[in-house]
Amino acid sequence: FIAIASHELRTPLGVILGYASFLKEEAQGDASDHAAAVMNSALQLRGLIEEMTNLRYLHTGETELSREATTLSALLLAAQNDVLATANAREQRLEVDLQGADIVVFVDRGKIGMALCNLLNNAVRFTPPRGQIRLSVARRPHEVWIRVADNGIGIPADQLEPIFQEFYQVADHMTRQHNGMGIGLAIARGLVRAHGGRLWAESDGPGRGATFTIALPSGRGSEG
Repeated sequence: FIAIASHELRTPLGVILGYASFLKEEAQGDASDHAAAVMNSALQLRGLIEEMTNLRYLHTGETELSREATTLSALLLAAQNDVLATANAREQRLEVDLQGADIVVFVDRGKIGMALCNLLNNAVRFTPPRGQIRLSVARRPHEVWIRVADNGIGIPADQLEPIFQEFYQVADHMTRQHNGMGIGLAIARGLVRAHGGRLWAESDGPGRGATFTIALPSGRGSEG
């Protein structure tokens, strides 16, 4: 039920976000304020949908994998499409660099897609309005890397590992300001590890943005 409901809610919510964003820009006075209220409520609803989906994966994400051959470009574009409405509503620029993304991997598309969307949603949540988020690919020996980089609020050095714990947030004030249950990153790491991969975070500190990297085995190793 959670899977079906969260999926079916995304399309109409994307329409609401799109029109609310347009009306906020075009309207004036009270009408603009009303459109902003609609958009903020829609963003909150989008967050609830994310958490619904994450809760589904909390106990099932590391079970059976249904692997198939797919290109990284297909994964990146699907993830971009999933979070684009939210990023646009926050006036953020979401760039996707497809250079080198023609690499074929053997993964469970749904689960890796979920991990990637969690990272993008995290970047959207912790990047201020009109900020930038970049999705790219890099080849490494025996691995392919998918990187989500933002110019958001950054992460203290001593929090780069704890943020992957279930229900963890860096500080109470961040929980109140940005909402969320703190399980998205934990689930993303669990899904990546189920594929024999790695997930880690890098940041130069508060106010300096952050980069999250998914490393997946390439070649025969990606088949598990």
